Amino acid sequence: MAHPESSTANLQPPLPFEGDDESGSPEHEDERQFAYEQLSDPDLRYKYVRFTEGLIAKTIAEHKDALVFLDKSARPVAWLMRSLWPTLGFKGFDDQGQPIPVPMPDMKFVNIDREQWGPLMGRSEVKNGVGITMENVPKDTIDSLTGLFAQKPVEANEYVSSDDATMFDDKNVLIVDEVSASGDTLHMSEALLRRAFKNAKSIDGTHWMPPEKKIDKKSGGMRNADLPIWYDENTMHGRLVSDRNLRRSENSVSIRQRRGAQFLSTPFKDREGRTLPDKRGIQLRREMQLLGEEVASGYMPVIYDATYRPDTTEFAEQFMEHVNQLTLDEFSALRRQANKENVPFPTLVAQYKKDRRKTGA
Repeated sequence: MAHPESSTANLQPPLPFEGDDESGSPEHEDERQFAYEQLSDPDLRYKYVRFTEGLIAKTIAEHKDALVFLDKSARPVAWLMRSLWPTLGFKGFDDQGQPIPVPMPDMKFVNIDREQWGPLMGRSEVKNGVGITMENVPKDTIDSLTGLFAQKPVEANEYVSSDDATMFDDKNVLIVDEVSASGDTLHMSEALLRRAFKNAKSIDGTHWMPPEKKIDKKSGGMRNADLPIWYDENTMHGRLVSDRNLRRSENSVSIRQRRGAQFLSTPFKDREGRTLPDKRGIQLRREMQLLGEEVASGYMPVIYDATYRPDTTEFAEQFMEHVNQLTLDEFSALRRQANKENVPFPTLVAQYKKDRRKTGA
């Protein structure tokens, strides 16, 4: 099994379902729909596509060369990005109305969370004004993070410092977290990576899901009103990797895993040390691949992010024609119909496409 810290090991498209040899054809649409379990709600899929389109648009508009996803929670966002980039990864249209594609950035993973680093770096809730600081983070710790992304392979006894060349040199790096609670995790990640990768052109952070806050009736404090579907307090599974485990990492056969024990997730293991498959995570990754197929076929509608895409009628028409395979008038009419009839917009679009194909219109 590939090590979980690999940049692409857990991003590869899953194998097709048995017998699904023409997964892009309308004849198999019902089979693909039936395959959804965790993403069975069409409105949920529609929302996740909208969030991911915004992240793709931001990545392109800000010329990001590399994306660093925070494990474990943001790893499924990387699956969505990889699944939707072939359809949505373009920066505009040429004179012939064809999309101008943008290469998909490199995707990497680090496991950073506020509970791990709060004791060293402080928290934003601290009232004495200290807040988040790098003062207490040892240089060896920073250097170990640098070594994870060194330009050349690192040998067992070779020391890598934050002054050495890395794969982020002269690149615009975007750190991606899934959703904001206090925002501390992202602020800590930005501080750590900026110190570890001094030669990066820029290092910034963002959240995939816009935060929605509500008051907790029991505590009276604020908490997130919406969390990603892969959050489940009853299981750690669902994202193909487990938590950091210093003992396990330090005994790993991988030099990289041993050296990056403070920053890398670990695979699931049984008591005998054998790797266990994360069936829930495998299923979710497969469903996200299916969602990419839905978008590519035009069965799942997409709204573009006007914050980062041109907010013009011309672009809207080109986007609708290319991505949604609908005219702007058709798209608007279907939105109004969905609201009037109180049916999921994606369901109405899919039915409209099926009827249109049957009639040959």
